[in-house]
Amino acid sequence: MKIFISYARVDKPYCMQIVNTLDVHDVWYDQRLYAGQQWWKEILRRLDWCEGFIYLLSPDSVNSEYCWREFELAESLGRQIIPILIVPNTPIPPRLADLQYIDLTGGLSVENVTDLLNSIYVADQRNKTATNLPVSNIRSEQIQPPVITNSKIVGQAAAAMENAQFDQAVYLLRQAKEAGFQSRFIKIDELLQVAESALERQTYLREAEREYRQISDLVRHQFTREWGCKAFQEFHVAYPDYDPDGIATICGVTSEKASMVAPTAQQGVLFNVDEVDDKAHDFTREPNPNPTGNGYSPTRIQEITNDMDNILITNPVPVVISKPSVTTNTQSPVVTPVKQPVTTLTLPLLEFIEIPAGVVHLDAFADSSPNVERSGQYIKLFRMTKYPVTNRQYQMFIQDSEGYANEVWWRFSPQAVNWRKENPKPKPSQFKGDERPREMVNWYDAMAFCGWLGHRLGRRITLPTVAQYQRAVQGNDNRVFPWGMEFHREYCNTRESGMKMTTPVNQYDKGISPYGIYDLAGNIWEWCLDMVEESDESLEGRLVRKRAVIGGSFVSPYERSQITFNYYLNPQTLYASIGFRVIESVD
Repeated sequence: MKIFISYARVDKPYCMQIVNTLDVHDVWYDQRLYAGQQWWKEILRRLDWCEGFIYLLSPDSVNSEYCWREFELAESLGRQIIPILIVPNTPIPPRLADLQYIDLTGGLSVENVTDLLNSIYVADQRNKTATNLPVSNIRSEQIQPPVITNSKIVGQAAAAMENAQFDQAVYLLRQAKEAGFQSRFIKIDELLQVAESALERQTYLREAEREYRQISDLVRHQFTREWGCKAFQEFHVAYPDYDPDGIATICGVTSEKASMVAPTAQQGVLFNVDEVDDKAHDFTREPNPNPTGNGYSPTRIQEITNDMDNILITNPVPVVISKPSVTTNTQSPVVTPVKQPVTTLTLPLLEFIEIPAGVVHLDAFADSSPNVERSGQYIKLFRMTKYPVTNRQYQMFIQDSEGYANEVWWRFSPQAVNWRKENPKPKPSQFKGDERPREMVNWYDAMAFCGWLGHRLGRRITLPTVAQYQRAVQGNDNRVFPWGMEFHREYCNTRESGMKMTTPVNQYDKGISPYGIYDLAGNIWEWCLDMVEESDESLEGRLVRKRAVIGGSFVSPYERSQITFNYYLNPQTLYASIGFRVIESVD
């Protein structure tokens, strides 16, 4: 059978695996070189040539203008359409919903390859038994390649890069270059190089994750761990900097790039805490197999609040204000102010919402710790930022001459000071965009930002406690989501949304809390003040003071975005799914 494969460039490695699997058929796929009119003429010729059309479904191919145009043309020509799902949770377009698709999200196996070959066989038989040849129904505008006018094409490419759709961005920029785009100020070649580099990295990470996940499933089980470790050794040669679950530590794999392999505090990882915590009972480095319990007594809450009073602040400036547990740390988070005078500071999207005093019920957080009051905890009035800290806000912290570079903001603990000395430069965020939440920040970074912002604004700024976070989510009832008791995937960015990346902090206006606060469920996990002491087997069983994260993220199943769920992590932990927001302590 003559087969045309449509795919997004970011999925090319997997496309090649499928092509090799179908070597008994005559398969064609284009190289995605985007060479203007001649390229599109070849697409049309091959669509006319083929008998079956395979559409590799991923978020990128579904949102790709040229992939969708290829599908429309194949459908118009009456070709046999065979959808193949290659990325989990990809939204299926309505026009494909009635077609039976083949699920290859778990990789190529004997079973699903058999399904694929059977589907192609059935499609081939339909062609051979058809009594009437299909009549072409191609519209005249479809014959032309999908080119956007020069006045909009760069803006479209920029929007695509903002949304991490680098395949689409490369396509648009190549089309612009082919069409002779001219600008005195925009260097199209440099912009194209940035997009291609980002696409290459994205392709690398997607293929690494696809292969890695199967190996991780072997390693997590004792019976197959030996085979999994052997597979990881080979995987590690091809992907030396990809190991979100810390398989290298489990399997004892070492190399010249060992510091890049294990998700250590110094190096951090670009992925997420959820993938680690799914393996709580198999991976010994699980931070908290029963991640519940905030452990704060009312007395300790007051102690923490009093600690905030010790932060020296001067020269307050106006800020928008709207209305609508654990073991004791002997080192108070006190920040010594810089000597230079405080200057006026304006941070985009910095708005504080007043959370009135009230009671939260912590029964759902209860653990086995003795002598801790678990319910009816009174929370004093405080103010919380309407949104998580954004990339733009954190970048201002980095760029301020008295911001990130000033070691004074890390003096709230010796561990933070040591970490700062070993990491003089901030880790870059994984997802770009001024209004996206800042990730790849650990607890020390978040606390340092609080000290800096408090000094600049002349206010007592810190991270929230879990109980304060719960108060902001629930208001005066026991809802589990900011909007109520039932989950709605269109209200927040969790795994169910299929985004697979962060979204702008002001995107989900249907998911706000009773006080009008955004993103308290999903998008990113958020650091809190709460602390527990636990042994860390990766550090030879030494006790580590771990800090809470709460709220779930874009890779979390919705159950983890409920207010009754939180984790405790090493404060040095860095993930592309963890950020923070701040509060102002108010007497």
